[in-house]
Amino acid sequence: MENFIFKAKSLKTKEWVEGYYVPVSHGHFPCSPCIVPEPRGRWESIPVDKNTLCVYFGQYDKNDKKIFTGDFVYDETTQMFGKVVFDLSFFGVLDIFDGFQVIDSFIDINAWSSVEIVGNAFDDDEEEVFKRITGKDWRN
Repeated sequence: MENFIFKAKSLKTKEWVEGYYVPVSHGHFPCSPCIVPEPRGRWESIPVDKNTLCVYFGQYDKNDKKIFTGDFVYDETTQMFGKVVFDLSFFGVLDIFDGFQVIDSFIDINAWSSVEIVGNAFDDDEEEVFKRITGKDWRN
């Protein structure tokens, strides 16, 4: 598994930034939480909204997109839909119908390969995403 990578929304631009998370002050200089992207010639730190912090844990969806906590995912075969979460030392999906579903990539390296990222909890309304993907209202 790769190193954990984080993403969060920039305080300045409100855009997603990805890299290493620095949650506390550095030395004698207090700073707000920030993301330090992979260096591209020089190091920089981007102040972020810590409430939007998401972690990538080394898995990709069926379209080869990095899966982060907070992503909404859908599996067309199993009809599983929900938000990616970390709970009790496992990454899984909080399925709106069946509760927490552990997707164990330690047992099956391809365990996440059938899901597709269909939104994110910080950018999209879960109910609207579900309706867009399935054409159904989840209350019915």
